[in-house]
Amino acid sequence: MGRIAQVQFPLQQDRRETIGRGYVLFVELPEIERPLYNFEEKTRTYFGISVFQYIASGIALWITCSAGVLKHNLKVEVDALRGVVTNETIKAFLRVSTGTPEDYRRLVRGSEWREPNKLRDIYGLDAFVQIPAIRVQRSLRLEKDSYVVPQPFYLLQKATIGLFYLLADKERHLAEASGAPGRNDFRDSFGTVFRAYVGKHLSLASNSVFVIDLDKDFVTQGKKPDFALIEGDVCILFEVKTTLATLNSRTV
Repeated sequence: MGRIAQVQFPLQQDRRETIGRGYVLFVELPEIERPLYNFEEKTRTYFGISVFQYIASGIALWITCSAGVLKHNLKVEVDALRGVVTNETIKAFLRVSTGTPEDYRRLVRGSEWREPNKLRDIYGLDAFVQIPAIRVQRSLRLEKDSYVVPQPFYLLQKATIGLFYLLADKERHLAEASGAPGRNDFRDSFGTVFRAYVGKHLSLASNSVFVIDLDKDFVTQGKKPDFALIEGDVCILFEVKTTLATLNSRTV
C-alpha cells in the first residue's frame, strides 16, 4: 500500500459521480446514440453478463465489502434486483475482476515479478485497477479462495468505468490475433458515446449560456469543433477526444 497512487487524486473522486458516470456511459447513452458497436451484445458475448448486471453486481459487492474482505454470498432482498444480481452474475464479475498475489506482482513488475523493483513498486500503475479483489491462497484467518479488497474504491471503479478497459482490451487482443494491430472497434464507436456524454454535461450550463452542438446545428463542410458555449461576447469552443495516455507515459 506504499504506492504513490494511494495518496493522490484517483482515490479522491466522489463515489456518486463514479457510479453515475458508469451508468450514463454504458447504459443510458448507448441506448440513445445506438453506436455501431453494440455494448450490450458484446458484453454478454465476451463476459457472459449484461452491462447493467455487470455494474449492479460490482456495486453490490462494493457495498457489502466489509473490513477489506469480499462477501460474495449475497442475499438479494430488493425485488427489482433479484433477476439482476444473482450468484451467476457475481461469478461473472469476479472472473474479470480478481487475481492472485502473483498476478498482482506480475502486473506491476512484469516477468521478473519475484524481484522487488523500487521504481515500479512505487510509481507504476496500480494493478488494483485491473484486479481490485485478490484471491486468498494462504492465510491463517481467511478461507482459501476467499477474496480481500485492500482498496474498495478500485472495486467500484472496476464495476463502472472499468467496463471501458475490459471492452477496449478485449477488442485490441482480438485485432492483434487477427493480424490487424491498431484496430479497435469498441474505441472507434465509444467516441460517439463520449461526445454525447460531454454534450450532456455542457447542457447543464446556466440559462445565460447558449450551448451549440456544432455538428447538429450547423451543416457545413470541413472540420469544426464539437460544441460552443456562448455568454455575452465570450465564446468557448470544445473539441472532444478520447485519446488515452500510454502506460509508459503515465508511469515513467
